[in-house]
Amino acid sequence: MRMLTLRFATFVLLPLGLSACTATNLAYSVVVVAAAKETEQAAGLVISDAQITIAIDKLLLDASQDVYANVDAAVRLGQVTLTGSVQTIEQRVDVARMVWHVDGVLEIKNAIEVLSRTPSKADVDLSLAIVTRLMEDPDIAAKRYSIDVSGSKVYVVGLAKNQTELNRVIRHARAESDVRHIISFVRINNLTHGDGV
Repeated sequence: MRMLTLRFATFVLLPLGLSACTATNLAYSVVVVAAAKETEQAAGLVISDAQITIAIDKLLLDASQDVYANVDAAVRLGQVTLTGSVQTIEQRVDVARMVWHVDGVLEIKNAIEVLSRTPSKADVDLSLAIVTRLMEDPDIAAKRYSIDVSGSKVYVVGLAKNQTELNRVIRHARAESDVRHIISFVRINNLTHGDGV
């Protein structure tokens, strides 16, 4: 089907005075755009993913050459997967916080490794408990949040649809008895809530 489309498009473009090579290249471009529209990604989202990737790369480079060199971001349909390594949990949280400020980011999967320490079982359990609470709440889009835990300190990073949703997220985090301090870097309607809660 695609080869037939390419041949047809080339045949149609030849009478316009274009060389066969130019007509074939132009037709190929049209077919590539059409193929992108046929998939789950609309052509606009393909461009948006490229724009998101460029914006993230610029943010990481501006933040630190070390972070830029050690952290990668893969973007698909507005979903960003962060990989690589940083020295501290604060750097891991800061990278996610910066990425949430990029227009078009819908979800972040933060798989950045912290080199300075291995998370304790208590940190992992606490993080899992909070994430489970968020996922079980039908009024919260849990995929828009990342939770990091260091000791009894909980970092909440993400994108809230409104203040009510953010309040619910914070309430769920506070419901865990081991939580002593919550630091929220949640973006709400282009505003940032970045104070300790």
